[in-house]
Amino acid sequence: MPAARAALDALAEGRERLAGAEGLPRVRVACLPSLAGVVFGPLLAKLAEAPLEIRCDTDHSPQILQQLLGGELDIGFVLQRPAVSGLEMEALCDSPIVAVAAPSHPLAGDGRELPLGRLAEYPLAPQNWGDGAEELVRRLRRLRAPGRPIHLPQPASAARDLALWHGYVAFVPRLAVRQELEWGALRELPLQEPELGRWRLMMAWRGGKRPDAAKTMMLEAARTLADDWR
Repeated sequence: MPAARAALDALAEGRERLAGAEGLPRVRVACLPSLAGVVFGPLLAKLAEAPLEIRCDTDHSPQILQQLLGGELDIGFVLQRPAVSGLEMEALCDSPIVAVAAPSHPLAGDGRELPLGRLAEYPLAPQNWGDGAEELVRRLRRLRAPGRPIHLPQPASAARDLALWHGYVAFVPRLAVRQELEWGALRELPLQEPELGRWRLMMAWRGGKRPDAAKTMMLEAARTLADDWR
């Protein structure tokens, strides 16, 4: 069924272009919900005058890979996965998990490296970024007063908003809050802990013998963005 849909979409697009109703190629792109703001906005801004139209969607990594294989998508931005036959995959960024809080938070102006026990005194919102998030929650729970909850929101924007507006300490990939950190809307809290974990962002697409100028343009724009993320 996915392959049939992709074939029908291609047929419809071809008919529209022949009829003169639409003369620009389309590139269908998807990424994780937590990265929509990080990826889609800068990509569309960079390609604003490029001769192509971009269709954006969000989903989880396994589903994005399946849609790429089925021809429903052209490019996907996913977390690190094992190699998939039929797909090209390229690492774009390794983003550490960091603790962040609003500038008005009592810990934001401390300046010293903080043990996890200090953070455990405050409302906490680790983003559910994977297995490492559950392990962090288990560690924090041992340091926390009995009966105090630890919420595990998803996507990263939910954890970010709890830190921005509601006095929480959020644990998120630095990439997901890079603009807020640059603007000073959030502060990264220095920790005594070794690294809490990493998010490895990959770009995936279906290889082919025929050149696709629009897809190539999108891939190059994403690589340029990734230079700023590192």
